[in-house]
Amino acid sequence: MLNKFTVKQRMYLIITAILALFIVMVYFAVSNGNKARDMGIAKTGDVMLADQKAKIEVATHAMALTIGEAIKEYDTREKQIEAIRRFIKEIRFETDESGYFFVYEGTITLAHPIRPENHGKDLDGAKDKNDVYLIRELRDAAAKGGGFVTYVWPKPGAGDIPKLSYAKLIPGTQMWIGTGVYLDNIDAYKAQMGDEIGGQVRKSIITMLASAGFIFACIITLIIIIAVGIVGSLKSMIESFKDIAEGEGDLTKRIEIKAKDEIAELAGWFNLFLEKLQNIIRNIASNSIGVGDSSGKLSAIATELLSGAQNTSERSTNVAAAAEEMSANLNNVAAAMEQSSTNTGMVATAAEEMTSTINEIAENAERARGVSTNAVNQANNAFEKMKELGVAANKIGRVTETITEISEQTNLLALNATIEAARAGEAGKGFAVVANEIKELAKQTAEATLDIKNLIDDVQNTSKITEQGIEQISSIIAGVNDIVVTIATAVEEQSAATQEIANNISQASTGIQEVNENVTQSSVVSTDISRDISEVSAAAQSISASSNDVRQNAEDLLARSQELNTIVGSFKI
Repeated sequence: MLNKFTVKQRMYLIITAILALFIVMVYFAVSNGNKARDMGIAKTGDVMLADQKAKIEVATHAMALTIGEAIKEYDTREKQIEAIRRFIKEIRFETDESGYFFVYEGTITLAHPIRPENHGKDLDGAKDKNDVYLIRELRDAAAKGGGFVTYVWPKPGAGDIPKLSYAKLIPGTQMWIGTGVYLDNIDAYKAQMGDEIGGQVRKSIITMLASAGFIFACIITLIIIIAVGIVGSLKSMIESFKDIAEGEGDLTKRIEIKAKDEIAELAGWFNLFLEKLQNIIRNIASNSIGVGDSSGKLSAIATELLSGAQNTSERSTNVAAAAEEMSANLNNVAAAMEQSSTNTGMVATAAEEMTSTINEIAENAERARGVSTNAVNQANNAFEKMKELGVAANKIGRVTETITEISEQTNLLALNATIEAARAGEAGKGFAVVANEIKELAKQTAEATLDIKNLIDDVQNTSKITEQGIEQISSIIAGVNDIVVTIATAVEEQSAATQEIANNISQASTGIQEVNENVTQSSVVSTDISRDISEVSAAAQSISASSNDVRQNAEDLLARSQELNTIVGSFKI
C-alpha cells in the first residue's frame, strides 16, 4: 500500500505518526497524573478519617474513665452531674475549637457546653435532615461498648456539615459520654492537599512534556534531515536517468558519491552500469560501420549473380520447349495403349471382385453351418438337462409322499396318545397336551408336504412342456443346418468357376500391359529429359529470385546499419 506514496510522503507519514504518539503520551501523562492525584487524595482522606476516628475514640474513652473516677467521691446524683458539667465545660479541640464533649443518660441531656439550655431535656426525637436519630443511635452505640455515628449537624458560621461522633458508657453509671468532629476539616485538608499534589503533578507533566517535546522535535528534525538527504540523492539519480532517457544520452556522466549508505551503493552500481553501457554502445558503433561496408559488397555480388542466373534461365527455357514437344507425341501413343490396358484391367478387376464376393458368401455359409450345428448341440444339451430335471422332480415327489405317510402315522399316534391320556384322568393331562402339540405339528407337516407336492407337480408339468418345446426347436435347427450345408456346397462350386474366368482375363490383361510398358518406357525417357530441362530452368529462375532476395536483403541490411549508426550517434561516448 505504501508503494503508492513517494519517499517524501512516507517521511511525512512517519512524522505524523510521531506527532500522534506524542499527543497520546501527553494524554496518558495528564490522565495518569490526575488519576494518581485523585487516588492520593482519596487515600489521604481515608487515612485522616481513620485518624479522626482513632482520636475521638481514645479521647472519649479517656474522658469516660476520668469522669468515672472523679464522680465517685460525690454522694449525690446532682453533685455528680454538676461535677461533670464543670469537667467538660472548657474542654475544646480542633484548630477551630469545634470539638467538645457532651454527656447523656439515655436520651436526656445532662451536660452540653455549647447548648446548656438543653440540660434536662429528652432529645429522643432529635434527628438531622437525613432523618438520622443521632441521640438515639449514639445511646445504642454506647450500650454496645462504644461506637461511631455519622450525621449532618449545623456548624457555627459554616451551616450543615457532616459530623462523626463516638459514644461510650461512663464506668459505674448509666450515663454515656460522646464527642465528635466535623468532617469539613478533612475535606479542607484534602482540597489543600489536592492543590499541592495537583501543582506538583502539573510541574512534573510540564517537565516531562518539555523533555519529551524536545526529544520528539529532535527526532522529527533528524527525520527531515534524513529525508532531505535521501530525496536529494534520489533526485540526482533520477536526473541522470532522465538525461539518458530523454536528453542527448551522455554516457560519460557519473553520479557523484558523497555518502556510504544504500543509496550511495545504488549510485555506485548505476555508475558501473553506465560504464558497461558506454562500452557496449562503443562496440556497437564500431561493428555497425563494418556491417555497412559488408552490406555494400554483398549487394554488388548479388547484382552480378542475378544477371548470370537470368541468362541461364532463358537458354534452358528454349531447350525445355523442344523436349516437351517430343514427349507429347510419345504420350499420345502411350495413352492409346493405356486405354486398352485399362479396359482389360477393369474386366479382370470385376472378375476378381466377383470371386471375392462369392468367397465371402462361402465363408459366411460355412460360419452359418457352424452356428446351426452349435445350436443343435445346445438344444440337445438343454433337452437332456430338462429330462434330468423331470427325474429329480419325480424323486422329490416320492420323498414328499413318504413325508405325508409319516405325518399321517404321527397323527394316528397323537390320537392314540390323546385317548390314553383321557383314560389316565388327571395324571394324563400333561401327556394330552403334548399329544395335541404333536398332532398340530403333524397337521402342519402334512399341509407343508402337500404344498411341496403341488409345487413339484407344477415343476414336472413345466419340465414336460419345456422338453417338448426344446425337441421341436432342435428339429427346426437341424433342418436349417441341412439347408445351410447345401448352400455352402453350391457357393464353393460357383467360386471355383468364377476363379477360372478371372485367371483367363488376368492373362490377357498381362499381355496388353507388357506392350503398354514398352511404349511407356519410351515416353518416360522423353518425359525425364523434359523434366530435367524444366528443373534446370526452374533452378535458374530460383537462383535469379534468390539473387534478387539477397540483393534486397543486402540493401535492407545497409539501411539498418545506417539507422544503427544514427542511434549510436545519439549517445555521447
